[in-house]
Amino acid sequence: MKGLVCIGLIASIIGPTSTAIASAPNSNGLSKASTSVSSINTVSSVKVQGKKIISKDNLLCAELNIPTISGLLNIELQKQINSILERDAINFKDEIIKSAKEYDVEGVEPEFKILPFQANVDYKVSYNRNDFLSLYVDYYQYTGGAHGSTTRKCYNIDLKTGKVLNLKDMFSENSNYKEIINKIVKTEIQKNPEKYFQEDFQGIADEQCFVVEGDDLVIYFQQYEIAPYAAGILEFKIPLSKIKK
Repeated sequence: MKGLVCIGLIASIIGPTSTAIASAPNSNGLSKASTSVSSINTVSSVKVQGKKIISKDNLLCAELNIPTISGLLNIELQKQINSILERDAINFKDEIIKSAKEYDVEGVEPEFKILPFQANVDYKVSYNRNDFLSLYVDYYQYTGGAHGSTTRKCYNIDLKTGKVLNLKDMFSENSNYKEIINKIVKTEIQKNPEKYFQEDFQGIADEQCFVVEGDDLVIYFQQYEIAPYAAGILEFKIPLSKIKK
């Protein structure tokens, strides 16, 4: 059984050899490599700080706290990574503005209008060392109704190449990592089955949202994905020691 290739201190990320920077985000917030950059990069002291963008008008209240990295000696690579993170946040805000404009012109009676809409972005860094950065970004929107909703996107970045890694990239080729992780998740679900939609867990996806946090691999499921809204974004912490083989 082949297992996780970045166990322990995650001293190196082993996946398909690449000199590409990720650029096209998919539905789970991970990105596919597309833009070639130099792979020559000595990582210095990498820091992550928030870049705040706040705006308010009669259509939208937006507060974006966008993760921005500094400290890479390859400045072009650093710019491209930051461009991805900022673009995803701005695109999210623009989509909420579009929805607000469409709602505003529908001719709804003034007393029933719920404006402005809201768009909030915030992030959390869970791992930042050994040339590997792992974080998630929460995209919250309120567009009327009883409550808002949050989508979590995960970014796991090889800081030597700029490649944003999918979960499969964290494991050796032909590994049965899905089977192992699915078994662990199912075991946790069975501890409190009333909390979940019983028929909705079909196993993790190829592009599952995940981060590395300390000595754990953390798997996230979106709101409504396997449980009711009240359960929020569900996380399953899997000790790396359980899957390192």
